[in-house]
Amino acid sequence: MRFKTFLNRKLIASVGALVILLSPALVGRVYGQSTAPPSAALTAKRDRLVKESDAAFEKDDFVAAEGILRKLIEIDGDNFVPYYNLCCALCCQDRTQDAGPMLEKAIQLGFTDLQQLQTDPHLAALRRTENYKRLVARWGEILGARIESDFDAIKKRYGASYTYEKDEKLRLAYASAFAPSSFEQAKKELARLSEWWATEVAPDPPPDPPSGTGDKKGGDPPAAPWVLIVLPTRPDYAKWAIGRFGPAWEHIGGSYMHDDKSLVAQDLGATLRHEFWHSLHWRHMDQLGQRHPIWVMEGLCSLVEDVNAGAKGEMQPVASWRTNMAGRLARSGNLMPWDRLFKMNHKNFVQNRPLANYGQARSIFLYLSELGKLKVWYAALIQSFPEDPTGRKAFEVVFNKPAKQVEADFRTWLRALPEVAEDFKIGSAVFPFEVDNSTGEGVVIKSFIPKPSVGQPDTTGGLRMKDVITSVNGQNVREMAELVRILAEYQPGAQVEVEYRRARTTGKASITLVPAK
Repeated sequence: MRFKTFLNRKLIASVGALVILLSPALVGRVYGQSTAPPSAALTAKRDRLVKESDAAFEKDDFVAAEGILRKLIEIDGDNFVPYYNLCCALCCQDRTQDAGPMLEKAIQLGFTDLQQLQTDPHLAALRRTENYKRLVARWGEILGARIESDFDAIKKRYGASYTYEKDEKLRLAYASAFAPSSFEQAKKELARLSEWWATEVAPDPPPDPPSGTGDKKGGDPPAAPWVLIVLPTRPDYAKWAIGRFGPAWEHIGGSYMHDDKSLVAQDLGATLRHEFWHSLHWRHMDQLGQRHPIWVMEGLCSLVEDVNAGAKGEMQPVASWRTNMAGRLARSGNLMPWDRLFKMNHKNFVQNRPLANYGQARSIFLYLSELGKLKVWYAALIQSFPEDPTGRKAFEVVFNKPAKQVEADFRTWLRALPEVAEDFKIGSAVFPFEVDNSTGEGVVIKSFIPKPSVGQPDTTGGLRMKDVITSVNGQNVREMAELVRILAEYQPGAQVEVEYRRARTTGKASITLVPAK
């Protein structure tokens, strides 16, 4: 398989490709040392070698591919990709004894995709060897050793000030710099997101193991790779993000890196929810052997950026600033036609009007969710993917009408969708004190204006300066945008119960909302 460079550095594999497609990993792994971005000369050399190896594979010139990949390893030796591809090139020369150590090195550096291993046609010869069969039989043990190695490295990097935990059920390993109470809330929210994915998105039953691999149908599915979730301090996040994204780092709240099976988020709200759903979606795509289009990847995962908790704790996606933007585009006649949106590649999606693209993609998934058709549409996408990987056919299957008509219905719905508040208007309900964004776990009280007069009832619930408010009436509030959206549902004079953190302690307080001035 071949590897390409993508802005978000996620693993992308083209359907039907015979060689791997993966982002380069010249910057340090999330649990390794932060490094400066590679020099322009080194990047150019790497990219040239990648292109040359791609061309050699396309010509079935595996001898040439071997030589090029060995040169690539000299400058990219911490990346499992060239080792895996070298294994493929050697297998295609019937040199399975030489190929085996290259695969073992790729696994040592982080390769964990069992489905890829079992279906890649370049590895057909290797799959007939006893060493390969023993390796697959030990796959669960290999994954366990992988996360232990990664976990040890991250502990050494961040030290005793972080909290380290593992969730065996969800296959998640955490390193958190947040207060224990906020970290506990975040874990519970991710558990609810996992349940929501399983019940409202993923089809039933789960996909069978790939055919022709020797796996027994109906048996226990292979263990999913672990995902390492790092929730760093702001300074630690800055060090990591500068090394990975360069000057653009301040505009990026986090990332899920499928090649590393690692997630970094600087807040416990929209960023963490979005990137966590990426990890679930990628895990599922690996099981399916599919790579869904970028509008599906980002639209689906943007859906959970703005959610409310239902009466039973269930997740309920709601309109947001993204749907506001899409609605304005629809009303002005500037919404992108589905034919163009569905066929956009990754580069165009994230570089050509990205906010509009994200807003429209999220709106489509909110539309499916509100109609109760998200799960059936996703199942239809999976079934129709070999025929139509764009997702267009899935709409025709689910709605039983031409996609053009479904698109027209969507546009009508979007034009009529009420906008949500994006800032506090004069007269709207606000706290009786000023707040600002905290460190990603809530909003922090920065001043009381006006202060309660002597003899007047205290409407502040005994809160103090620097208290961090983390929820309002049971709805998590991680940032100002969430607070604005949630308080827009109330009128001045209403009483709300807030949860807050004061240093290492937590509490609840009843607050009377006042009109914004």
